[in-house]
Amino acid sequence: MLDSAGQHKEVIVFTDGYENSSFFVRNAKAITALEVAKQAKENNIKITCISFGAYVNKPLLEVLASYTGGKYFGIQSNKEITGVWTELPYLSANYYVISFRTKSIDKLNGVKLTYNNNIGQKITTDKKIHIALPDELDEAKSLPNAYWQNFDSLYNNKKPVSIPQAIGYFNFNGHILIEDYVKNVELLVEHLEQDTALDVVIFGHTDMVDTDEYNMRLSNERCNWAKKYFIEKGISETRIITIPLGEEYPIYNIEDEDWKAAENRRIEVLLLR
Repeated sequence: MLDSAGQHKEVIVFTDGYENSSFFVRNAKAITALEVAKQAKENNIKITCISFGAYVNKPLLEVLASYTGGKYFGIQSNKEITGVWTELPYLSANYYVISFRTKSIDKLNGVKLTYNNNIGQKITTDKKIHIALPDELDEAKSLPNAYWQNFDSLYNNKKPVSIPQAIGYFNFNGHILIEDYVKNVELLVEHLEQDTALDVVIFGHTDMVDTDEYNMRLSNERCNWAKKYFIEKGISETRIITIPLGEEYPIYNIEDEDWKAAENRRIEVLLLR
C-alpha cells in the first residue's frame, strides 16, 4: 500500500498483546516480524510501535522500531495515547541528520549524542544501529514462552512455517470447539488441501482450574476433536501431530479475570514444511 506513497513513509503499529490469534486471512499465510522488517527497510518505510499494557512482546517491538528508524512507546493507560499522538507529528517533522566516520562498520552498534538543552543542562541520548537483521525480530527467539521448540523431535524432520496460532476456544470443561471458531478450522483444512507439503501440529491447552492430571486428559480430548475433524474433511492422519499440554503453557499465568481463563482454554496450530 505504501509503494506509491511520497518520500517519507511511516507505519504506526498499535498492539495490546502477543501475536496469538490472527493466523488466517483467506489465501494468505501469517507474516513474520522478520518479513515486515525486511520489506520496510527495502522500501524506506519507518515503523513506529505503540504497545498497550503488560502482555506485549516489548523486545521485538523495540527492535522493529529501532531497525526501521521509528520510535517505540510502551504505554499503560488510555490517557497516554493522547500524549503519544500529540508527540508523533513533531518527531516526524523535526529531526537532525548526524554524519560521522568509523574505522570498522562491523563493530558499529550505535551512536551517542550529547547536547545542551538551552537551560544549562547537558543531555545525552543514544540510538542503536543495526547493520544486520537483529535476532530479536525472530519471534521464536524473542518470545518468553516459545514452548513449541521443546517438541521439534516430533515434527517429522520438518520446520515450523511460523509461530503457533490460537484458532479456537472451548467452554469450561468442554472438549468440543465453540461453534463460532469452527470456521477457522475450515480455513485451515482448505490451506492444507491447497498445500500438501504442509503438516499441522495441534497443541491442546486448558485453563488452570482442576488438577494437572485432569487438565492433561481434557487437553488431549481437545486435540482429538480437532484431529477427528481434519480426518473427516479428508486430511491424512499422517500429516497431523497432536500434543496435549494441559495447563502447562497458559497465555495468562494468573486467571484473575474470566476472560483470561477463557483465552487459556484453546487449541493452537503450528504449520510445518
